[in-house]
Amino acid sequence: MKSAILAAAAAATAMLGAAHAAQVIETQAQIMTEDGQDFSFIFDDINHESGTVGIFTIASGGSVSSPGLDGFDLDFSTEFFEATVDGLSAGTFNCTGNGGHDVIAGANAKTNTDCEFSLELTLNEAAMDALAADGTLDLMVLFSDGVNAFTDNDELVVTFEYTMAGMNEVPVPAAALLFAPALAGVALRRRRS
Repeated sequence: MKSAILAAAAAATAMLGAAHAAQVIETQAQIMTEDGQDFSFIFDDINHESGTVGIFTIASGGSVSSPGLDGFDLDFSTEFFEATVDGLSAGTFNCTGNGGHDVIAGANAKTNTDCEFSLELTLNEAAMDALAADGTLDLMVLFSDGVNAFTDNDELVVTFEYTMAGMNEVPVPAAALLFAPALAGVALRRRRS
């Protein structure tokens, strides 16, 4: 019984000092106001944990001036966007795969001019370490000239998620260090009585 209580106390104390990664999530949004518009989303002050991934999510938001006509004109072969991270291409995408572009999985092409989508791009550990070494990442979404804005003022939303460096250890309060001996004392006292 005494050894079981001591083992439980040691496990509880170890759990209090367990590593907890701090996730950072940053979101930026811009409005498409002209045909074939290009967007640059700059994420500064990135202090990521080495050896971890970074995840960009590029998504269509709502239409600012035409509610109900949410989404982008991305269905024909000349209607696509290229995503680049620090100048390196992650591919070309549209909602149908027309023109040899990658299909955005789960995209909802409500009409031939309104495609709602959410595209996730993952930077693996090596890419994240190399590209974010300077503390900045520039995600560009380059729409082809064939993408028509239709005066809908559609919103493009980009989210970037990563693990912050130096935030993986949670300090153990002094009271927690006293937890194990206190439990051991209670166990000994019970055994004696």
